[in-house]
Amino acid sequence: MSMISSKSIESASDLQIVVSYTDQDSRLQAEQLAVSLGLELHEFQYLTESTIKSIDFLLLYKNDGLWLKEIASGSQIQVDFNSINKSRLSKKLQLAKAIGLKSGRPSVLDATAGMGRDAYSLAALGCSVTMIEQSKVIAALLKDGLKRQHQSEIAIIEAMSLQEGNAVELIPTLQVHDVIYLDPMFEDRAKQALPKKEMQMFRKLLGHDDKVDELFEVALKHAAKRVVVKRHRTAKPLLDKKPHAELTGKQTRFDIYLT
Repeated sequence: MSMISSKSIESASDLQIVVSYTDQDSRLQAEQLAVSLGLELHEFQYLTESTIKSIDFLLLYKNDGLWLKEIASGSQIQVDFNSINKSRLSKKLQLAKAIGLKSGRPSVLDATAGMGRDAYSLAALGCSVTMIEQSKVIAALLKDGLKRQHQSEIAIIEAMSLQEGNAVELIPTLQVHDVIYLDPMFEDRAKQALPKKEMQMFRKLLGHDDKVDELFEVALKHAAKRVVVKRHRTAKPLLDKKPHAELTGKQTRFDIYLT
């Protein structure tokens, strides 16, 4: 069992996160991740009961990739693009319409990448997509998912890129994109399509995003053609700013702002 000094890396600063691995084939990846995040590293089979009780989340390498496991609930999540129903991906999707796929293949900056599902869907439909993810833990899951998927879907994955950091600070430094896409996490998003256990884990891990208004303003300044914001169907528009167009579904709404 090797140990690396731990430090907080997420906005919920009192959380304890540990990196682990189940087999020797994953050891090197686990060691590299632990070093890059400044977290403790434990071989899974040697995790003691007292250690398990003292941590909140486990970044666990298994033989099928990297998982984030919440100790208290036992819930675990992984970036798995194979779980997306590709047969349903078409330009008729509300997301595709909101982005403007009907009139071409715009470049998209997904400033709130999360688990990367929307970014992957847009890349599969022919867009080039740059993702931004502020959480280093979620970014680690994304990078692992992209690496695994690259083996079977080279063209799609190579149309996707990932930037780690604060989107408010990063957007002005990046090349101009046709569309900036925002899917912020709000308390009123509880009934959206995001799986319940995933939403609960995100809230515990990331806390509340109190800079979304600032991000929205930055997006409006830097998008070449439009900003698209995904909201709960009944939620107010960001900053109470009336969108130029809306696409509303059963649970979600896409607010479209032309720039």
